[in-house]
Amino acid sequence: MWHIDQLDHPFIAALIDRGIPAGHRFTMSQTDYETAVVRYEQPLSAFPNGLLPPKAATRVDVTLTTRWRSAAKHEGTHLHLQMVGPNEDVRTCTDGSGTVTVAVHHLLSGHPSTPYASTLEAWKHESEQQEGPGESGIGGGYWVTLHDAVKAVLHIAGSIQPGHETVHICGRRWWSATDTWQELVMLSSRNAAGLYGTFTADHLSNGASVPVGVTDVSSLDGTMVERPNLGPLHRLLNESTGEGWRPNTPLRQGLMQALADMVDHER
Repeated sequence: MWHIDQLDHPFIAALIDRGIPAGHRFTMSQTDYETAVVRYEQPLSAFPNGLLPPKAATRVDVTLTTRWRSAAKHEGTHLHLQMVGPNEDVRTCTDGSGTVTVAVHHLLSGHPSTPYASTLEAWKHESEQQEGPGESGIGGGYWVTLHDAVKAVLHIAGSIQPGHETVHICGRRWWSATDTWQELVMLSSRNAAGLYGTFTADHLSNGASVPVGVTDVSSLDGTMVERPNLGPLHRLLNESTGEGWRPNTPLRQGLMQALADMVDHER
């Protein structure tokens, strides 16, 4: 049983959306519960115990907070989720409550409340205006999608003990801002062509392959940042799944979802 604090938080929404069909159960405030039973009517028709009102949740195994709180009122594992933005420090709990920080870095999402959405939105706008990428303030990212990050948290939450070291989540590979922007330009161009009926064979031939290969560190001109420590995440996933941390959403697919997010929020 999970207790969550912000129903409209993009990570929480994805957690519930994926967690209910996987057999997880969630509780929350009464107000959020009344909203959630309407919002998740379809999965609840197949999994009626996926959501419970607070009075019916007699035992909570995992409490996941997205607002910073120093103390937790439920028993079980207490996790604080932080979506880490550019030049932002990871917060850790030092009050002795045992709350463990789960820090998600370089989240590839177009949802407005996620840290890199404004950068992706600016790149999308520049590509539509046939401009080059402006100054984004980032050199690139170890991009990870909501899908992969949520899947990992669902697997490891029950294995995290109070006081566990911070669990960092990000992609394994560094993507430069230039490579990311070029992929976004190609996808945005295809999306616009599809919307306005101007799709041609060139849209299929351009960007037929994603940049691959080993990055020459000496060519990065100081833009590549050190990757967060994925060791704790990998060990926890090894214990729960036997596979470790293996994010499997390609960059192109992640950017397609980010573009879809941006379009949804423009409506």
